[in-house]
Amino acid sequence: INAEYMGCYRYLRLVLEGCLSAILSTKQAIFDTTITEALPTLDLLTKQSNEDWNALMQLTKVLGGPEEGCLLIHHLLMNMHKLPPRTAFDTPEERHGWEAAVESILIQPTITNAQEILVQLRTGLNSAVERTSPMADQVLEILPINDLEQKQKLLPCLFRIRSLLSLELFETIFLSSPQNTIQHPFLALVLKFSRRLALLSHTTALTRWLQVIWENYFLKLERATALECPVSSILANASTLSGKGSQSSTLKYSFEEFKNSWNAVRLSVSRFECRELSAPPVEMSEDRPFALCCPEPQDPGIYFTAMLYTLVTAQTGFLDEVSNLVSTQASARWIEPLLRPERVDLRNANVSQLCILEPDKLLSIISNYSYQSLEYGKGRNYGFDFSRIEKALANKLLVGKVLLTDVYPAFLYKYELRKASTLTDVEQKVEQSAMSLHQLEAVCSSVDSQQASQLMTTLAIAMGFLHQMGGNPDMEIPHYLQSVLRLPTATTEVWLRNASISHLKLRNVTSLYSTLEDLVTDVLVESIHIQYTDPLPESGLQALKKAARVIPVSQLRVAIGRMIARRLVGASQRPELEMGPFLLDTSLNAIELWPTKSVTEEQLEGWLESGLLPVEIQLRHAYSCYTELGSGSRRHKKG
Repeated sequence: INAEYMGCYRYLRLVLEGCLSAILSTKQAIFDTTITEALPTLDLLTKQSNEDWNALMQLTKVLGGPEEGCLLIHHLLMNMHKLPPRTAFDTPEERHGWEAAVESILIQPTITNAQEILVQLRTGLNSAVERTSPMADQVLEILPINDLEQKQKLLPCLFRIRSLLSLELFETIFLSSPQNTIQHPFLALVLKFSRRLALLSHTTALTRWLQVIWENYFLKLERATALECPVSSILANASTLSGKGSQSSTLKYSFEEFKNSWNAVRLSVSRFECRELSAPPVEMSEDRPFALCCPEPQDPGIYFTAMLYTLVTAQTGFLDEVSNLVSTQASARWIEPLLRPERVDLRNANVSQLCILEPDKLLSIISNYSYQSLEYGKGRNYGFDFSRIEKALANKLLVGKVLLTDVYPAFLYKYELRKASTLTDVEQKVEQSAMSLHQLEAVCSSVDSQQASQLMTTLAIAMGFLHQMGGNPDMEIPHYLQSVLRLPTATTEVWLRNASISHLKLRNVTSLYSTLEDLVTDVLVESIHIQYTDPLPESGLQALKKAARVIPVSQLRVAIGRMIARRLVGASQRPELEMGPFLLDTSLNAIELWPTKSVTEEQLEGWLESGLLPVEIQLRHAYSCYTELGSGSRRHKKG
């Protein structure tokens, strides 16, 4: 554009950007505070730019620009004060949904509209450069060149050209002066944690997925299945495990949210407590093993647990540093009334209690309290009110926020209740007695391995409550399942139909669980991970035969079978470890692996010290030891 008309274009652009800025600032004021704080911005623009808008509308007609688009922008500007304030919504979720709707339906289309108007006006001014154009005199009549400089000074000094401001630019300007970090330590801390706090927006999807797998798969899904089957296969067969009918579509929706959040957070995950991960979690998809979606303090579930650890430490680390800031720096004492020391479990925390700070929100708060030079050639010169930015961020990140507990949920697979020491906890909460020989024989003769598997699943759920809440040891187990836990009738009927178990009491739960476990041991052993199926070397075979002459073969075989079922499901232990300590070391709770009252702790310690199971027998030989001690066992088919 000819230099003479560049002033016209620059003036028109400032008018449009001033109006956009007022709209955006008003929107943010309504979102963050109340409409009363937004009115001064509207009044400022209304008083100073009516003349400018009249000129803009006249030029639009002359240059053939989008007059309707200008009217829409002006109409929105004049009606922003009619939007409902923050207090009009009952929950944070409702307000967040409304904010998103305003952004997508009103704000973004308005910005696009303004950009299109500028393009068309610039095109019209290009045409007016020709002196022979009839538009030239009309343009100069509407906007005399001599008046432009004075008119620009009258424009409201609002944030301009929003797209030029970035977090990197703000951070660079703020940190360029050491005095800023001394006078505004909280703002410096927010910038330090900003990327980690942005991750907290994914907490809801991850914790919702935790709830889904707990309700549908906890103590119902076998580890081998989770390791071998992809997510798509498990979700497609959801109703088989949950017993709640078709759950597939609901689970797929929850997984989709979980997958998106996982992929957004995964590159920020590098450790779990003191353990460094060898690599970040892989990208989540429906083709990944389902075990990756189940949190555990070991592979492969450790990646999910590490992800939860990353989110918890982001919030707790930030709030801890804020608390330390208040106690050590006088310039941060004003923050103290905003802090709330309450601790909440991650799974129970709602959105309003999390220190979520998404980049767009942070930039929006910065934009509200910043200004840009309107002087020609200095449009990228910014100024910021650091004090007001700091206070706005403190209100957003501290009011109503809580510390998160560092207790991470561990998923339990079917048949692995004993691994979590739940049985030991039940014994401490509810007085236990071993079943009589008559009761044992009745159970073993009336329950097959398939029924034992179903009963163990139900019993595991009951014990999960008993080890937390306790119970009356003389209450019958079916009555506890039906009246206290209120499990479905179809579940409790299985117990009532079998006379051998219908009258057993809560004092018998650990004894019954162990008995049922022994009934399905052969089935569990057949699903052992292939790394524990190496054949015994000759020296190991001779050592095992020697041990069998000291320990009754039936007892030793039961202990090895229970060790496989409770300790080696999946690939939870390194195969090169000695088997002896797992079976004989009382500090590893080995006594639980042996049949009740068959051995004493003193006997186990004596066998361990004498080297009864030498170093030649390792976990890699577990399956071979079990089959060697038994007869008629099916041989494990590798691969």
